[in-house]
Amino acid sequence: TDVWENDNFVFVTAELPGIKKDEIDINVEETSIEIKAKSKSSKKEEQEDERSYFEAYRNFYVKLDLPSRVNPDKVEATFSNGILEVKIQKLGGKKKKIEIKDKE
Repeated sequence: TDVWENDNFVFVTAELPGIKKDEIDINVEETSIEIKAKSKSSKKEEQEDERSYFEAYRNFYVKLDLPSRVNPDKVEATFSNGILEVKIQKLGGKKKKIEIKDKE
């Protein structure tokens, strides 16, 4: 997973190979993001005298502290080719530079 930010957004990416979009759960709070994924696949093989049944499980879990406070209601997530990308709007908006005056 990678986390970075600019002036307005926090971005999170995670590589989830073999996971489908509907197997991912994302929860965002003002200071953290939680990503969970569970996948189960099964395969049957039959030969003349044998039958085999395979099950594969993939689990992913991460909870990350975010570098800035964010708005949990302003989140966009996309998933393509095993890469999850999350874009979260920061709370507070723009920074304001404060001028320091001489004390009289």
